[in-house]
Amino acid sequence: MPEETPPDRLPRLPEGHAGRVPAASDLEALVGLVDRRRALTPGRGSVDPAAIAAEVVGLGSWTRRQVVVEDSAGSLRAWASVHDRAAGRTDLRVVVDPDCAERDALATGLFDWTEAAARTIADERDVTETRLELLLDSGDEELRGWAPRPGTGSPAPGST
Repeated sequence: MPEETPPDRLPRLPEGHAGRVPAASDLEALVGLVDRRRALTPGRGSVDPAAIAAEVVGLGSWTRRQVVVEDSAGSLRAWASVHDRAAGRTDLRVVVDPDCAERDALATGLFDWTEAAARTIADERDVTETRLELLLDSGDEELRGWAPRPGTGSPAPGST
């Protein structure tokens, strides 16, 4: 995603939230966001700040389309990443603040955005289909519930 993201390339978000490309200045907030999300999962591991930095602004960022979401107070509430792994394979990451009241709407907007970004990557690679792989911590049932069922664009059964 270019530094100045056109408005049509940003996710639909709840009122009072804005999306933008992440920057190095977001790293501390992103580590905290991922840590709060992981706190919900049993047997969670620690968050590696260097790994987050590599994804967001390091060499690993070159093959990713990313967006962070801030609320009206400027607090980082969500992060989504679409990683172009290879022709026909795309990794998706969606991290939503578990303390955010609008988390369901944020997740919906971000999953729609990841699907559109993955389609754009496939078009740029001139492939007709791509396998989407959701990266999530084992036991994060809320995130699993938000994720669309494969091939339907609909949330998984029982999700909100």
